[in-house]
Amino acid sequence: MWKKDYDRQRPNVYYMELAWAKVVPVYEWNQTPRMAVNAALKDLLNHSDDSYYLLWTACWPNPYPSMNVFFQKVIWEEARKQLQEQELLTSPQHSPTGEGVRTILPDYLVACVGGGSNSQWLFYDFLDDESVNLIWVKAGWEWIESWKHAARFQEPQTWVVEWFKSFFLQNWDGQVKETSSISAWLDYSGVSPQLTYLQNIWRVKMTYATDEDTLQAVKMLMREEGVLPALESAHAVAEAIKLAPTLDKDKIIVVWISGRWDKDLFITAPRLDDKFMGFLRDFVG
Repeated sequence: MWKKDYDRQRPNVYYMELAWAKVVPVYEWNQTPRMAVNAALKDLLNHSDDSYYLLWTACWPNPYPSMNVFFQKVIWEEARKQLQEQELLTSPQHSPTGEGVRTILPDYLVACVGGGSNSQWLFYDFLDDESVNLIWVKAGWEWIESWKHAARFQEPQTWVVEWFKSFFLQNWDGQVKETSSISAWLDYSGVSPQLTYLQNIWRVKMTYATDEDTLQAVKMLMREEGVLPALESAHAVAEAIKLAPTLDKDKIIVVWISGRWDKDLFITAPRLDDKFMGFLRDFVG
């Protein structure tokens, strides 16, 4: 695990170690996910007899993207099921057995994009439904013009990196660019090859949320719905907050919220609570 997030996501490390995992911090270069992946690959090559590499994302060559998508197909199945159940509730003319119930589709599906797993879990079964608008939300850091964001589709270059061909961010020297995001899991310079294909055929719309938009989305969702999203998913919530007022009230937006909020505690709390750091100093002091 990259050292930067080994520290700022300490709750995650604690839980993994409780489950008997050995978490190894990576100190190389900018301590980002890409450096952690590189370190894991080096370890695999040096210990191939007793090691297996499993990257839980939609990135990497086959079969990793397919494994990621289909092992989590319960997400898109549940989305379709809930839409049908909503139709039953709002259409009393339909029989209790469901006979005559039409299949309703969402107008918009919104999910964040890091490597691509979140969006693929939700979008995959709706790809052929042309009336469904698919929106990917990337990490725009503090401002998109900074060149320190993690919005892969903002300035894409097609490369082969870490054994798969896809879009990667490139710096002025022609190297894979360092990224920046308040969310640990969106702070990556590449994206799934499946997502690259969908972008090439113009099936999806790409946008981004800044760190500040994301933090405000965390606050609004908690205060209005009692739900604390993980920071990566809060990027999608931020886009939905912007999108909803522009649509008719009968439009259906599905926002995919994944992950646990507590892993981001030491990132969000200092930004949203001016008493938090003082509490920590008193607690450990």
